[in-house]
Amino acid sequence: MKTITKISLIAAAALLISACGGSVAPEGAITVNEAVGGTNTGLSSDAGQQMTDGQSEVVEASTPVAPAEMQEGADTTGIERGALSRADAPTIRSLFFPANNGATGIELYRYDIASNTVTFTDIRAGVAGSRPTFITEVNGKLYFAANNGIDGRELWIYDGATNTASIRNLNTSGGAGSNPRFITELGGKLYFSADDGTGEGRELYYYDIATNQHGYVRNHLLQTLRPGAAGSDPRDLKVQDGVLYFSANDGSGVGRELYRYDPINDVDSGPVRIADVNPAPFSGSNPIFMANIDGKIYFSADDGATGRELWKYDSVTNTTTQIRDINPGAAGSNPMFLAAVNGMIFFTADNGNPAIGPNVELMKYDTNLDMMSTAADISLVFGSYPSYLTEMNGDLYFGAYSEVTINSSGNIKYTGYELWKYNIASGATSLVDDLAKGIFQDSGPFWITEANGMLYFGAQDSPLNGRELWKSDGVNQSMPTGNFNPGAGHFLPSPVIYNFPYEKIVKTTW
Repeated sequence: MKTITKISLIAAAALLISACGGSVAPEGAITVNEAVGGTNTGLSSDAGQQMTDGQSEVVEASTPVAPAEMQEGADTTGIERGALSRADAPTIRSLFFPANNGATGIELYRYDIASNTVTFTDIRAGVAGSRPTFITEVNGKLYFAANNGIDGRELWIYDGATNTASIRNLNTSGGAGSNPRFITELGGKLYFSADDGTGEGRELYYYDIATNQHGYVRNHLLQTLRPGAAGSDPRDLKVQDGVLYFSANDGSGVGRELYRYDPINDVDSGPVRIADVNPAPFSGSNPIFMANIDGKIYFSADDGATGRELWKYDSVTNTTTQIRDINPGAAGSNPMFLAAVNGMIFFTADNGNPAIGPNVELMKYDTNLDMMSTAADISLVFGSYPSYLTEMNGDLYFGAYSEVTINSSGNIKYTGYELWKYNIASGATSLVDDLAKGIFQDSGPFWITEANGMLYFGAQDSPLNGRELWKSDGVNQSMPTGNFNPGAGHFLPSPVIYNFPYEKIVKTTW
């Protein structure tokens, strides 16, 4: 029943030495309905206009929106940071995720928000399932990795208009599959880690959406980042201002460190290492959990001396610095689940306060004031281990353990691992729901996603029910969207914490 336990979270923290990273970011083009203040250029009216090439708008309010977060492809020159209300966001119509109705195996499922129904694409007939991963939406299509049982794990494309899926077989050597990972879009191309079976190992790979061309990313000498069969094994791909950032090991003896690839300026050189956080030979800092604000990449890394802590790469000054040694000593604070919200980085980490075991709580770093603090200390004794941080209407939602308390009568109060929220303005923290009733019962909320002012997430409220898709407005009782795998069967698969944020619910406007 316990889909997420404290033991599993501690184990996951240890596994994160080889894990992947992520952040929270807006999705979809934004139409400005009521821009306030400032001046506008090229727009006949503030109402209902969409910013396109050659147009600019100045808006004001308290919630920052970076130019890079505006409609993709727009010239952001002259667009200043301002705010857009939730009403300006496009309506989300569908949610996509891997799931199993008990007969299909784990396949690509589509949840229609309006009709409260699910449909699926059966790529691999039978109970084995194709197990889609790294789902990414680009212009009405989904790109993901899946295994049809014949070609191995390959790149697949789902067309939302025709409701059909097709394969792009990158590794044709005997059904081995190229196993695409960390699929990320930049400039009309997909970038990901793959092995096409030509003997060059797992390297940075591209797929051109328009031309259907694909291949390894190479330098002017036609070399991959790590020539030879070993491969550099790129991970944790993240886009910031038209540049791709990722971790890799080029085999030169520095270990796994931070790299960048600019498709315009790095064509000759290929991917470039931009930091050596851990200077010890063959060690590597293994950057994970990347988030971006104002041209800076924040990530979790281990310099070999202070343990795993929060770091920052500034693309303007080309410098890498540690933000804080949050938990002094070699153990480190192990930052996870980085989320960029309103000029702040929220994350979970061991704040170093006395506790039984690591005191992993919700942390906050204000990038404007350069201030670090514990945002919420929910469980003073054991640590609450927040996860899957997601913002909605000024509140940050996450899964967490409650404090264990015993009253004067000897009764134990403990809600287990449930849905919590933190008010960003006031700092107030409260339990949203105790879905799994009873002591030491956890609903284990995961894949927490905001769509149209509602939260959607996976949870299990009882041993008699499996993991299903739930929804919440953050105030009233959470409700299951349905019982799509009847009985104790699990509709949603068990979450892999160190695949955050690539393993997630994907929102689309179609």
